[in-house]
Amino acid sequence: MKVPFLDLKLQHKNLQKKLNISLSRVFSSAAFLGGNETEKFKKLFSSLSSSIFTIPCSNGTSALYIGLKAAGMKPGDEVVTVANTFIATAEALSLAGASIKLVDVDKDTYNMDINKLEKILSKKTRFIVPVFLYGLPANMEAIMSLARKYKCKVIADACQAHGSIFPYNGLSKKAGSVADCSAFSFYPGKNLGASGDAGALTTSNKAIAQKAFMLANHGISKNRYQHECEAFNFRMDNIQAAVINIKIPQLQKWNKARRKIASLYSKAFKNTSFKIPVFPKGYFHVYHLYVIQVKNRDELQKKLLKEGIQTGIHYPIPIHLQKAYKYLGYPKGSFPVTENAAKNILSLPIYPEMTEKQAKYVIKNILKYTR
Repeated sequence: MKVPFLDLKLQHKNLQKKLNISLSRVFSSAAFLGGNETEKFKKLFSSLSSSIFTIPCSNGTSALYIGLKAAGMKPGDEVVTVANTFIATAEALSLAGASIKLVDVDKDTYNMDINKLEKILSKKTRFIVPVFLYGLPANMEAIMSLARKYKCKVIADACQAHGSIFPYNGLSKKAGSVADCSAFSFYPGKNLGASGDAGALTTSNKAIAQKAFMLANHGISKNRYQHECEAFNFRMDNIQAAVINIKIPQLQKWNKARRKIASLYSKAFKNTSFKIPVFPKGYFHVYHLYVIQVKNRDELQKKLLKEGIQTGIHYPIPIHLQKAYKYLGYPKGSFPVTENAAKNILSLPIYPEMTEKQAKYVIKNILKYTR
């Protein structure tokens, strides 16, 4: 049996007719930038994220950059984020001119360690950038409390957490709310993916939204040739908006399917030596990735591939050990939880169209090779 890590062909095959109709409207109107589909996307995604404003962007990295700049970040401002994330998080901070400060993650959630975060915050800290890794939101209640205490802003990297929920002051909140602004990616492999690169920034702060719209569109406010600030072209094209609009109504069903596969995995691996994903009370994990920790990870990965099972590693090299970020000055051993995870984590196949038979095949082979 073949079990791909992800099968986008199935998803698009099931939506082909609707996608064709939606895309044909874009081509018929020749409105490739802006237009009805982009306006529709803004409304749909604002509803999904419980935010007032959605700023369509070219990708998740540009969305995070725009969020920082729109929230008032200046070159040299101290920004704290995690060592355990995809490099795009750090790249957005670098592009914005941040003085980057890293913190380790919690050993169970892989998200920002709140105790370690508080120890490194100071009067110099201007921004905190938590990452909702693998589809699980960070502890936003604690992070926002610290942000108020140290008078800094929070820009959430929610690029892997479309549709996720977290507890906040006794209420359930959606990813995209609460933080000063939140960045999302619609990279094709995400829970909510485009047919190319695309992203969005969400916020309920009108001033941030107005600045973000300008930063994404050459600094234009009203007049096409009147530029109010230095900016870039970080727009989402109308074709991607049309694709995402078809998929947004499917997201809840897709996330439910992911959680079903995750449940099968967790039940099967519960009494093993593996470290499996946690499910904190009040959180709705959307399992963009299902990540275990296992000894002899590389050996297991090779054996699974021989059986037709594709897996991944997210992420094998922490930010502080990347050559690109050597200048930050963090030596090996600086973030033990992150570094230990990088050696042992393995991402298993998980996607909405994956069958129970495929999941059980993955489980059977993992148990066979690790007993």
